[in-house]
Amino acid sequence: MSLRIHRDLIEQIRAHGAETYDEECCGILIGREDHMAGQVPDDILVSVIEARRIANSKEGERQRRFIIDPLEILAIEDELEGSDRRIVGYYHSHPDHPAKPSEFDRQHAWPGLSYLILAVEKGEPKALTSWRLSEDRTEFRLEPVHAMPATKPRTADPRTS
Repeated sequence: MSLRIHRDLIEQIRAHGAETYDEECCGILIGREDHMAGQVPDDILVSVIEARRIANSKEGERQRRFIIDPLEILAIEDELEGSDRRIVGYYHSHPDHPAKPSEFDRQHAWPGLSYLILAVEKGEPKALTSWRLSEDRTEFRLEPVHAMPATKPRTADPRTS
């Protein structure tokens, strides 16, 4: 498994983490799964095409916990029904903590999805990592992230030409 995500989406996630500091931000990753032709079945490339911001609905402890309202998840699943897109994972930030899953993260995660975690130190976005929960739900495994060029063409700055 590996995760492919455009740089502009990474920047959106980083901005979200900075804006909500010192609380955890969270969101839903929407995309597609592609089985890589000629590869073993485990070689699946997850392509993220949208990172949708979602309000952290956790009551208290928002500096160290996040919860996404299940009704929001259901609404997005309904919206995506019949399309080639689906929820491929979730993202959240860890204010003043490493970009590694916590025990709380493991207890609330599902196998088969990507979990992007952004470390935010003193309001500054730092490391961004992706994790997948093992099928037996006992551990997270680091997932390779492939940052793709931004989806929107960048215009040249006339001051530097």
